[in-house]
Amino acid sequence: MATIWASLNRPFFISQSSGRERYAFLYSQLALDSGEAYKKVGAAVRLSARDLFNPTALRQLQTEYAQAMAPYGLQRGVIYSTAIHEDVRRYYGAQKTTQRELAHVLIPIVHTLLEVTKKAWYVDSGVHLQRELERLNHQAAQQLEQANTRLAEVATIATANTLARIGRGCWKNSWPPVRPSTSRPRCY
Repeated sequence: MATIWASLNRPFFISQSSGRERYAFLYSQLALDSGEAYKKVGAAVRLSARDLFNPTALRQLQTEYAQAMAPYGLQRGVIYSTAIHEDVRRYYGAQKTTQRELAHVLIPIVHTLLEVTKKAWYVDSGVHLQRELERLNHQAAQQLEQANTRLAEVATIATANTLARIGRGCWKNSWPPVRPSTSRPRCY
C-alpha cells in the first residue's frame, strides 16, 4: 500500500523540482508515516531557503500538493491554522510540577480493618450489636472522608490546570478557526 502511494506521489515532486525556479528543490526520497492518528508524507528534498521560506510560497506549495492528491482523497490542512505548538521542555516541566503537587495526595490511604469486638458476658446482645454497628459506621465514615478529601484536592488541581490552559488560549481543537494575531498566548 505504501509503495503504491509513494509511486503516485513521485510525479508531483519530480514536476516541482524540474524547471520551476519558484520551488528550486531536488526530489530524493519519499516515505509515508501512518503510525499515528494522522497519516503524514515525508519527502527528503534539497530546499532553497531564498525561494521557499516565506509564508506565501509555503501555503502555495501545500495547496498545489493537495490539488495533485485530491483524486486519492487527500485534503489540504486548515489555512491560517491556530494550532499552537508547545515547547517540549515547558510541557514536561509542567507535568513534573503537577506530579509534585499531587505527590502527597496520591499516597494510599491506610485501610483499617473493621472488626467486631467480643461481647462481654454482662452486656446485652442487642446493646452490644448496636454499639458495634455505630463504631464500624464511624470508622467507615472516617475512611470515606479521607478519600473524598484527597479526591477533592485532585479535582481542584486538575481544574486549575485545565482553566490555565483555556485561559491562555491553548485549547487545541478550538472552533471556529481564527487567523492568529501577532501576540500569541504561550502554552506550557
